[in-house]
Amino acid sequence: ANIHWALAVLDLTEKKLIYYDSLGQTSETVLENLAKWLTDESLSQHKHEQEISSWKRCFPVNIPLQNNSSDCGMFLCMYAEHIVSGRDFQFSSRDVAYSRKRLALDICFSS
Repeated sequence: ANIHWALAVLDLTEKKLIYYDSLGQTSETVLENLAKWLTDESLSQHKHEQEISSWKRCFPVNIPLQNNSSDCGMFLCMYAEHIVSGRDFQFSSRDVAYSRKRLALDICFSS
């Protein structure tokens, strides 16, 4: 299968749409679809259109990248974990095996 996982983030505080891709790719289409979703959701839930045309579209380049063709899902999880906890991206491909085991344990034993 030719499937690749990447992470798109809506930063409501900083008014940014950010695309994290562990292969270093960019996708304006993904961010535009995310912007459209936010606009539609704002209309549906709050009865007004969220103005996001001026929001920054960001494609970070100094982020950890995968070194194979199979770890993109784990990189997405590691990006998300670091973003929500406010930590810098201090990980690499060497950390994938440990993170995969830790995530599996979290899923199996969380209540």
